[in-house]
Amino acid sequence: MTFTYKLYPYKKDFDFFDAPLPDQLSLAFGDQLSRARTLLKNRSRDQINYIIESLDWMLVKGNQAIYKHINRTVDIKGEAFHNRVKALKAYSEAFNITEQENLPSATWTDYFAILSLITILEALETNSSPNQPIDYSSPMEAMEAICIAEFYKETEELYKNDSRKNGSIGGDARAHPFEVLKILVLNFYQSTPRYQNPKLSNKQAAKLLLNEESLKKQITKTLTSEPEQIRETIAKWIGKYKKGEYKK
Repeated sequence: MTFTYKLYPYKKDFDFFDAPLPDQLSLAFGDQLSRARTLLKNRSRDQINYIIESLDWMLVKGNQAIYKHINRTVDIKGEAFHNRVKALKAYSEAFNITEQENLPSATWTDYFAILSLITILEALETNSSPNQPIDYSSPMEAMEAICIAEFYKETEELYKNDSRKNGSIGGDARAHPFEVLKILVLNFYQSTPRYQNPKLSNKQAAKLLLNEESLKKQITKTLTSEPEQIRETIAKWIGKYKKGEYKK
């Protein structure tokens, strides 16, 4: 089994920071572009180009890692759905992005935001005609990538806050893994279309989330109560998220 995850031809003269999208793409990609720009606002164009190059290398180089990851998923669930975003999630455990001379303070927020941005630029390259239909898997990929980028950003902020408060409020420090887990679960819920089915109750969604391979270990490590109580906790998070009480 081989994979061809890579970056495809994209619009290279696009202004990463200011250029507008054409009308036929603004509805499909406008939100993702705005959010990617917010996350990348402190990066220079040269740094963004460097991230693009290293991201492409990582996607190609990581084929062996994703092969093993998919095999494990198939063994457990009988099937595995994958795209470039999910591949990059698997690679984030295999690649060390720190201490890059051309990219100081590199984070996975940078890489997932760039993947969202590149997905949009690929669509610009291939949808040059106003009447050409949009491949709607691309907006979904761009949205999934930017949601994960924001999750990494929120997690970074939580760690920074913990560091500043260290030793002053013990309760806050102990609550930190719980808060990180909540963000992780809700990010996964938001970025996985099958959980948006209106026929699915909060409890049913919570049960499915608890069975996700990438979440189960972290959930049971942080929430140590009985399985039914864990499902109730996650169902409450989902309910509050639907009511807008948790802002992404």
